[in-house]
Amino acid sequence: NDWSTFDTIGGYHQSSDGILEFQPGIILERFMDPDIPEPKNEWLIIDELNRADIDKAFGSLFSALTETTVTLPFENEDERPITLVGDPDETGHNPVATNRYYIPEDWRLLATINSADKASLYRMSYAFMRRFAFISVPVPTVNDLDPDNDSSILPEYTQRWGIEFPEADAVSNVSGDVENSMHEELEELWFAVQQVRPVGPGIIEDVLEHVLTQIARTGQLTYEHAFVAHILPQMDGQSEDDLSRVISQIDGRLPTDRFDDRVATRFAKEYLGVQIDG
Repeated sequence: NDWSTFDTIGGYHQSSDGILEFQPGIILERFMDPDIPEPKNEWLIIDELNRADIDKAFGSLFSALTETTVTLPFENEDERPITLVGDPDETGHNPVATNRYYIPEDWRLLATINSADKASLYRMSYAFMRRFAFISVPVPTVNDLDPDNDSSILPEYTQRWGIEFPEADAVSNVSGDVENSMHEELEELWFAVQQVRPVGPGIIEDVLEHVLTQIARTGQLTYEHAFVAHILPQMDGQSEDDLSRVISQIDGRLPTDRFDDRVATRFAKEYLGVQIDG
């Protein structure tokens, strides 16, 4: 990601008549629409924050996030300096103006970071991290996914994803409730993988979408191609024993017509360089 202060704070843009005018960036736009002007308090969510050099991209926002008022190196159309007010109480009764962006006290910036491969992404400085509270959001554990438990967590995920399952007559190799069968079988698959390499629900959603697309095309419920496309690449670096155990467990607990272990073992050999006896 090539984010800069131009994206977050703003900068000069050329208008239709060739004049350079200051346009607020994505963060300043959360505080005010300069065309009105009218204060706003729109919380901002940034996904995978550490895929950009975020320290550089935030620039003067560092100081503003600690309730400091910052004068930016830009002017509005009236040649008044653009000010980012970190603590509105310090400004007295200054009226709202097109050159003043007030950060409300209860404004929040929510962000996610990629912790699995953060070593290969941008590092965040301690000064930047100090401005945030970090909350761990763990993936479901093996105990959460144990198919022998009475309760299943997968239906809640699929409900939140807005998944629409096919009717029974749309799937030739399933007798009965397709939705219930897929919940049980996907949980078996997820459980087997989670014992070796924890993966998050986003990958399981990808698997499910892949399977549903395949059903729509062929009328058959199978998992091996979705497993190879979305899960096995996440297991790069695992030992032969671990991969063999996962594939064997899935093959042993899913119906024989819904998981072809030969597809998985062939992919493991060709892509991961791991020889697994089928």
